Amino acid sequence: MDYLNLFLILCAGSLVFKIAEYEKRKGWLWALICVAVGFILSPAFSSPILFFIALIFLMYSIMFILNLLKPTSINK
Repeated sequence: MDYLNLFLILCAGSLVFKIAEYEKRKGWLWALICVAVGFILSPAFSSPILFFIALIFLMYSIMFILNLLKPTSINK
């Protein structure tokens, strides 16, 4: 792994942190999940920019799906 991939993983973690905080979720937890997924998936991509975009898209998709599955009460 080179320094560019490491930098992009940390940037993606920072971006996911801000998105999670905006959606009233635990930002640190989502940032750590993003970094872990980034380290796991980094050997699968040859292009660092494509890897960065795919990582952001994957994490945002997971957050979106979990928002759909989250039970909500109508009488709040």
